[in-house]
Amino acid sequence: MSEDILGIDYGERDGSIVVRLRGRLDSETAPRFQSEVVGRCAGKGVILDLSELKYISSAGLRAILVLRKSGSKVKVENATGLVKEVLEISDFDTLMG
Repeated sequence: MSEDILGIDYGERDGSIVVRLRGRLDSETAPRFQSEVVGRCAGKGVILDLSELKYISSAGLRAILVLRKSGSKVKVENATGLVKEVLEISDFDTLMG
């Protein structure tokens, strides 16, 4: 799979939906994230596993906020590299627990 494509896998842990993201969450892939993930997870507990996410843009951050505003309790985990840096700079790491 190309890193330019967003991969989304689902699982379950401790009563929450685990959403594993791969590749990029940016202006091209954020609409898909919103339609799929928000549609499936609205109002539920969600753990976003970002261990395989290589890039996130402001559009990706906004898509995660849309998920949170849908009534979901969102926890972000396993961010690395540039993704972790973007989350820290934007204060998402504290906002999303």
